[in-house]
Amino acid sequence: MIEPRTRFDLVSRGIGRVTGGVVLWLIGGVLYLAQPSAAAGMLLFGTCLLALGGWEIAKGRMAAQRSVGCPGCGTRNDVLSQVETFACYQCGKPLRLPPA
Repeated sequence: MIEPRTRFDLVSRGIGRVTGGVVLWLIGGVLYLAQPSAAAGMLLFGTCLLALGGWEIAKGRMAAQRSVGCPGCGTRNDVLSQVETFACYQCGKPLRLPPA
């Protein structure tokens, strides 16, 4: 798995889980009309995905970050505070940062 470098990297996983939870709820709702007992597990799993995704979104939005300037092109890059290496988003130059 790729190490998250930005807040978006953290939040996007949560968005994917929330989307999966919504899809399970939609399918479970349709299945509930035909067979209520069969839909219970799907609705429960969808609820768990929604909760986990919401938690990951909140955690990602509150993550500490720092702004680093690229010496090559001057672009400001916002990265998570624990990131030590990354490539500049504009020019792709690899950057090594001191620990925060």
